[in-house]
Amino acid sequence: MGKVRLGIAVISGRDHNPKFTKCLLELVARLTLEAKFTFQLMLRDNVGCLSAGRQLILDQAVEAGLTHILYIDDDMTFPTDVAYSLLKHDVDVVALNAVRKDPAKWTFCARGEDGAMVSSYGRMGLEQVRRVGMGVMLVNVEAAMKAPKPHFEVVYNRYSKAYISEDYFFCDLMRAVGCKIYIDHDASQNVGHVGDFVYGICSPVG
Repeated sequence: MGKVRLGIAVISGRDHNPKFTKCLLELVARLTLEAKFTFQLMLRDNVGCLSAGRQLILDQAVEAGLTHILYIDDDMTFPTDVAYSLLKHDVDVVALNAVRKDPAKWTFCARGEDGAMVSSYGRMGLEQVRRVGMGVMLVNVEAAMKAPKPHFEVVYNRYSKAYISEDYFFCDLMRAVGCKIYIDHDASQNVGHVGDFVYGICSPVG
């Protein structure tokens, strides 16, 4: 894994949910006490454009000489060892496979090569995927710099007649320059997506 210089990126345009805040504080406390590598918080509030916020974080990480960015959305819950869990894989991009905030059906964010949903229910190990959301995603900065700006763009696909979100766009861009996208099934067992309640593997709906 080499010498890690980690940025923990939280981009917000709203107040933080207490469940998210608790997880973030516990993560920071653990990393501070154990001091296995250097890290810094990269908190951005009053962000009106998520794509611009994600790009700003990446640009600042390059300027600061950081090796990795751990993007964490402000509506997620996650275990305190999430940074260690994702860093140990030493890959270009690895994320947790969160459950979408849809009370009508239980679906995961990751998509396979065929475009079908990839479930993490009861699964273990690392799996390469085509796309995954950035709710909790670790990005190798050097790998990201292989791709040109903009890294995060919302575009309209006229074939599917649907918008491609900035996180899926990022995955497509990274794959286009030869990088690989993975999900960690083990760590995904304990990620939550905060909505009307915490959506996750332990709280199936539908």
